[in-house]
Amino acid sequence: MKIQYLHLGWLWLLTIINPLLSQSKLEVLNIRSSGQTTGLILEMDVRNTADVVQTLAPMTYYIPSDGSYQRYVGRIQQPQRIEPKQTKTIALQGYCADISKPPVPQGLAGSPFSKWIAISIPETTPSGLVNLLPQRVRSPWQRGSIPNPSPFQLGTSSKKSEEQNWFATWPGTDTPIGGVVNPDANPAATAPFLVAILEQIERATYDLQQSGSYRTPYGANPRLEATTITQHSFWLAIAVLTGNRYSRQDFRNNILAQLGATPELALNGLTNLERNNAELGINDFWDSFEAVGSSAKVISNRQGPSINTTSSNTPTDPCKELEAPAAEAERKCKSIDCRSVKAQAIEIARQLEELQTNLNLVRQNLIDWDQIYRDELNGIASIISQSQLVFSSVGPYRQILLASLKKLYRTDTGEAGLFYEAKDVLSRGGRYLEVYPGIFIERDPSNNDPKAQREAYVRNRIENYIQTKQEGPATRQALDNYLNSLEQSRNAEATISQAEAREIELKGQRKALEDAIGKTEFNINQKTQQLQADQANYDACTAERIRLCDEANRLYYALKNCRKN
Repeated sequence: MKIQYLHLGWLWLLTIINPLLSQSKLEVLNIRSSGQTTGLILEMDVRNTADVVQTLAPMTYYIPSDGSYQRYVGRIQQPQRIEPKQTKTIALQGYCADISKPPVPQGLAGSPFSKWIAISIPETTPSGLVNLLPQRVRSPWQRGSIPNPSPFQLGTSSKKSEEQNWFATWPGTDTPIGGVVNPDANPAATAPFLVAILEQIERATYDLQQSGSYRTPYGANPRLEATTITQHSFWLAIAVLTGNRYSRQDFRNNILAQLGATPELALNGLTNLERNNAELGINDFWDSFEAVGSSAKVISNRQGPSINTTSSNTPTDPCKELEAPAAEAERKCKSIDCRSVKAQAIEIARQLEELQTNLNLVRQNLIDWDQIYRDELNGIASIISQSQLVFSSVGPYRQILLASLKKLYRTDTGEAGLFYEAKDVLSRGGRYLEVYPGIFIERDPSNNDPKAQREAYVRNRIENYIQTKQEGPATRQALDNYLNSLEQSRNAEATISQAEAREIELKGQRKALEDAIGKTEFNINQKTQQLQADQANYDACTAERIRLCDEANRLYYALKNCRKN
């Protein structure tokens, strides 16, 4: 019988949004498949052509098949910040929506972005975020809605398999769809429908794991278990919806084919116990897929397994002695939680990365400081050295002046006192004339600076005297030389004082940078040791969890084998 397909275009009153209205500054440059069916399904390079930062909003996309490869449901899970005029690689996490086709090979694009369908209500996008929208946008499916299928021709499948016991329902309801659907006939219409099926399955998978009603070989790794159950439950639901085959036997063959060329060869290398455990594990997985599909209300057989299914034991059960150890092992497996240890290690790693960034910054600051101020610091040392040479000229000029005065005074014994007064001022003055109480201060009471009074008094007397003597010009020259050297020494003193202050300032800056580097290196060493300890604790916790959960698995399958036999 020829299959006729249900078309779903009438179900929603939708608006196709022109992507240029909300994302005129975003451009999808390249799309690359990871070659995987689940998890990281592809990456795309998105360029921000605007002059401002743009942050992509989380988004769900339905990616139709190009005819050769699988269709997908992919998501941008977190906001993605893209700097102005920059290109960023965005990862899409998701699931395959067609087990009958191979995945898009690694590196290939598959369907172009223009063919994708965004499942979104753009008007509800949070402020500050921008949607990356293809040409087609559809509103999300209203959970629990039941459309009227009477205007449509529903297809029927002639395939005979255990899936004939199942039928597809409108997501979140017990109402049968009443036929099979071809998603590739009208991708834009069926996209919200398929995404709703996946979302229902994701919620049911979470409930199944929380209830503990079903156990799988991946129980020690909840994230991997959730991904596996979600993908295969989705494949089962899509197979039922489209009339394609995906059965317990298909799943068994796929699993065993990973261990050998054929399922039979894969089992040949196993002991009877290992073979029984493998078969039980496969059946446990498949039971969980059916339970999730049924509890998600996307498929139904009216009597299939459900998440709340429980089993009872009779008092005469010969395997009862295994129940208590199995239950205790299960309790221990679930009780150990390494997430807090891992979270602490992640936080320490973040702090360590921040410290390393700060260390690199301070080291660069020190390099920059040396480039900018090293020459100035060397110049300061030269200035101080040159200025100190000025001091050495004061003494010789003073001696020349005294000799000249002495020679001058020998010609006039009446002024001999002047020589001794001048000698006293000049010899005791050094670079700065000292303050002396006495007759010279009292002769000029209007001057409040005793040092200046005495210096001026002596100088005036010398000036007056040398003007009347034959040796006067030579004495004047000696006096001028001395006074100039004295002034230069005072200026040099000021220069040295300023240079030394600047030297202290610059050396303080450099020492502060060196201290910051030392402190940061110390903190990095401490954090590194802490991170190593946290990682060791996490590794030990993980190893213990694996050991406990492996023991729980062993007892679980031992009990199951016992009951089977």
